[in-house]
Formats: sequence, C-alpha cells, structure tokens
Amino acid sequence: MAEELEVERNDIRDDGRRPPRAVVGSFRIERDLFGRVFDRSTVARIWDFVRPYRRQVWVSVAAVLAFTGTQLAIPLIALYAIDTGMSGQPGTENALTHAMIAFLVVTAINFIASYLQENTA
Repeated sequence: MAEELEVERNDIRDDGRRPPRAVVGSFRIERDLFGRVFDRSTVARIWDFVRPYRRQVWVSVAAVLAFTGTQLAIPLIALYAIDTGMSGQPGTENALTHAMIAFLVVTAINFIASYLQENTA
C-alpha cells in the first residue's frame, strides 16, 4: 500500500524533496489562486466599476457589520438578563427591564440592517 501512495504522488519539488503529506501542494494552489488575481491594479480597476455605486456598497457593508454585531449582542443580553436580573440581589430590580429594552433595540437594529442588506439598490 505504501508503494501505491508513492506512485500516485507526483508533487515532487524542483529540488527532489516532497512536501509533508498534510500540506501537499497547498502553497502552490494558494499562489496560483491569489497571487496573480488579487493585486492592486485589479482592485483599482474593479473600484472604477463600483464607483457609481459607492453609497450602496458602503451602506451594505455597514448593514452587514451592524447585523453581525446585533447577532452577537443578543446572547450577551440574555446572559445579562439571567445572571443579573434573576440573581435576586439588592439593586438588580430593574435589570430585567433594561435587558428587555436592550433586546428590543438590538432586535430593531437587526431588522433594519437585514432589510438594508437585502434591499439596498
């Protein structure tokens, strides 16, 4: 079986050595995919096409960031509500109310960001 593996592998380097099996050809693949395609001149040419839609691009990027932030905030609000609001310690009487208000605000922002992501035109 080891002989079969040695026969199947044709990724010998120029100096005759073979790469470790865990990274067979990965550097060459990445270099081929990203080395020539993603350079400054390509991005500059693409930006020329995007320029008339600058506002929509920035609104969409902001909406994606806001949506992601609110998705991350929802479990933190639940954590605060459970840990603080249900602790029964003095001074935490309004914690559940604050958590509920924060949840409603974050959910509204989440909805608006989701809407902007899908309907920015």
